[in-house]
Amino acid sequence: MPQQSSRRLPLAVVVGIVLTLGACNERPELAASRSLQAGPTPPILPIDDVLAAAGTLSATDVTSANLAARAAGLRARARALQGPVQDPAT
Repeated sequence: MPQQSSRRLPLAVVVGIVLTLGACNERPELAASRSLQAGPTPPILPIDDVLAAAGTLSATDVTSANLAARAAGLRARARALQGPVQDPAT
């Protein structure tokens, strides 16, 4: 029993040192994100303007064909998943 506690003590010391050194590290990705937050606030638009702009968007023939093909593929996959979960032969 004393051997286990003697092994845990060095492990606890190593973990403590690693955590302490990790806390002292300057993280550049966090410093960069703080500078981006200081930018101007985007304007708040009335909902009527947003909905009017959304109504003017239209899909092209290529986009419509891609969407229809994807929907057909998803429907076929859904039909395949409606079968039995376990093979009846097993």
